Amino acid sequence: MPQDRRITHVPYTLDMLVTAAGPAAVLKRPSATTQRKRMMILTLAAVLAALGWKYGKAEYEAYQRRLHPPPPQKTPAERYAEDIAQRGTAPIALAATAMPAWGRWFINDVPLNVGGWKLGSVSCAGLATPATLCRLTYTLPPAMRGATNQTFLEAMTDWFAEPKFASGDTAVEVTAQVKLGEASRLSDVLELLPRAMVLRSDFGSRLQTLRPAASTAVLSELGVFGTLPPEGATVIAHPVLSALWEVSGPMRNISEFRSFPPSATVDVIEAAVDLDATPDLKQSKFMLTVKGTAYARD
Repeated sequence: MPQDRRITHVPYTLDMLVTAAGPAAVLKRPSATTQRKRMMILTLAAVLAALGWKYGKAEYEAYQRRLHPPPPQKTPAERYAEDIAQRGTAPIALAATAMPAWGRWFINDVPLNVGGWKLGSVSCAGLATPATLCRLTYTLPPAMRGATNQTFLEAMTDWFAEPKFASGDTAVEVTAQVKLGEASRLSDVLELLPRAMVLRSDFGSRLQTLRPAASTAVLSELGVFGTLPPEGATVIAHPVLSALWEVSGPMRNISEFRSFPPSATVDVIEAAVDLDATPDLKQSKFMLTVKGTAYARD
């Protein structure tokens, strides 16, 4: 540090102070009362400063809220409508058109035997148009000779993908993209919905007519579809309703799905193949389980 900027101390004695003082100067000891007054004044100033900052900040924030008011709160009906609109963007598959398309694919394209391996099941979940992913499982019969992993790979069709051998190389799973028709979204279904009683009367009755030839044909109870606001369902004038449906039985009845209403979507298809089964009214070598959702609105 430069010499001229350093702090220096100049000695100043009491004699020097007396010499410099005038005739009226009096040397007094500091008063304790004066010190207390100074501390009180400093404390009071600090408190007033703190209070001033607090209330000044509150006044400023209130001014900012008046200058930039928050957006108005949405009503429960508006929040519910937004939720339904968002859900409406999801792709779906209509039962009346997707099931016949799936049936044509299974009958015309799916081989029952691939290199000595026999088809055991087909599973399709989360169905959506225009195409959906299905998983096919082939099994190796215990008495089959000459059938190996290699024979399956050499014989599988071009549209088989992702072969995975499992269960000690006695089963193999492959995937396939199945075309189900033109692309459609849930919003297309929600535009024109039947009333709850109409759905129960028409679609429910349609399922009842299938029961003599099906092991299961049911329509569950309707419930509110979507996310309800915390205020509850009573604040929504006309909520969307939905109910799960299921049909299980011989695949030969697949043409019955053509008569399903446009408010019924299909979500899951599961087919089981047993070529040794003895067919009867409710039994077949090809059994089908189909699950979906039906919608209504009062």
